Amino acid sequence: MTESAKPVGQVFWSVLSERSIPGTAANALINCAMIAGAHGFRRISVPYMRTDWARNLIVRAFLDETEDPNDLLNMLDCDHKHPQDILLKMAAHPPHMGIVGALAFRRGPPYEAMFFIRDAGGRLRSPAEWEPGCYECEAVGMGAVAIRRWVFTRLDEAVHGWPYFRFTYPPENAYNKSEDVYFCEIARQAEIKIYCNTSVCTPHLGEHLIDDQLWFEQNVKRVPLANYEQEMAMQQAGGVSLPQIATRVNA
Repeated sequence: MTESAKPVGQVFWSVLSERSIPGTAANALINCAMIAGAHGFRRISVPYMRTDWARNLIVRAFLDETEDPNDLLNMLDCDHKHPQDILLKMAAHPPHMGIVGALAFRRGPPYEAMFFIRDAGGRLRSPAEWEPGCYECEAVGMGAVAIRRWVFTRLDEAVHGWPYFRFTYPPENAYNKSEDVYFCEIARQAEIKIYCNTSVCTPHLGEHLIDDQLWFEQNVKRVPLANYEQEMAMQQAGGVSLPQIATRVNA
């Protein structure tokens, strides 16, 4: 997969307006829009609304406008400083990779990466290490995500139809799942693979610009690499579940 590869199928894109858009994000989105227009990517516009309903309405408009299973929907959150070529990079993934998220980080400390794999106990954990590339995962944050049309057809066939994105509120008042984690769960149940492309980073906007460099400074530099294995062994002995090491896959 190369970022210069010609996209397969029509490419659509949309921005979720679930909050006021910071000036830095607005400028970045203007640059993205210019690139998208130059390549004939079509925009789906939605008004200000809650994230789950915005995603569902975007998907409904996408399905109404498309027929090819390989047509592609990109969704961008409005609180990121998206690289101007992010839509080109997300459109360059091969069609069999039905769900691909860009690398993003939580807005607050410890700024963990927003893609997850399961540890030995079956719990979702953010990886502690990765290299640039595509990684299969259990769930991926959708600050920037690309989804092929065939994914929604597969979900319908597996009786996980519209609305595809939902907030869930367990009766026992446990941790409630976000709409993107819910979507990833039903995708896994339908045997659809999910990926994070760590070579495409979309910085989250907060008090700091939250990107891979800030994550590294907060989570890796504070533990000398020479002592990393010893540190892991000490924490494991204390019963602390550590993040897993991500395994890259070939696109």
